[in-house]
Amino acid sequence: MAKVVMVTGASAGLGRALVRALVERGDVAIAVARRSDQLDETVKDLDPARILTATADVRDAEALAAIATAARARFGKVDGLFANAAIYPRGRIHEQGSAEALDVMAVNVVGVANAIRAVLPGMMRAAHGRIVVLGSFADLAPLPDSWAYSASKGAIHALARAAAAEVAGDYPDILVNEWVPGVLRTEMGIADGIDPAVAAVWGLRWIDLPPGGPNGRMFSGETIVEPPVGLKRKLLRRVGLG
Repeated sequence: MAKVVMVTGASAGLGRALVRALVERGDVAIAVARRSDQLDETVKDLDPARILTATADVRDAEALAAIATAARARFGKVDGLFANAAIYPRGRIHEQGSAEALDVMAVNVVGVANAIRAVLPGMMRAAHGRIVVLGSFADLAPLPDSWAYSASKGAIHALARAAAAEVAGDYPDILVNEWVPGVLRTEMGIADGIDPAVAAVWGLRWIDLPPGGPNGRMFSGETIVEPPVGLKRKLLRRVGLG
């Protein structure tokens, strides 16, 4: 059965590639972005029966909720979410004003929470869903001119794990995970980065997780990041008990 998946930040880069990969394999994509002209380019030549485009800013929680409602009315469900929308304004901490920094947090962190809140009620009613939050390791080794973006991506780690913890007990088949696709060949990435179309194929793996699959975990590229082993577990393993 075809999945119905919302993709935020669908106007370019990885978001565009995810929309196209979903539709081209027979799923339905809810493509959300701020610019309608770029959305038109995203869905060009795709089957219109498998597309719902919506112009919205992820900072607008009510708009995202309305899009999810419209998607359920048209397709009967929303199975998945790629919370992909993000901004990356360059600037050093002594030069970038608080208003711009708050805007980064509003899009990159609160915008992700808004997208999750938009789809989660329907997933809870269906007792099924797959939420993939797009992350980054930028917080671990920040580059110059990236303090606000790096801080926002550090917050995303906690947001994804917290969302997973909140649904795990009552809704074990709603899986929330973070995916770090790697450095991409996009406007926010680098010229010799990973082709977004290649990364999108990896992303489909995480939206296709089976019941009982990973929850509250991090994926890097096409693999699961194993959690660090604590000192107690290391000691137990040393004596053959861990």
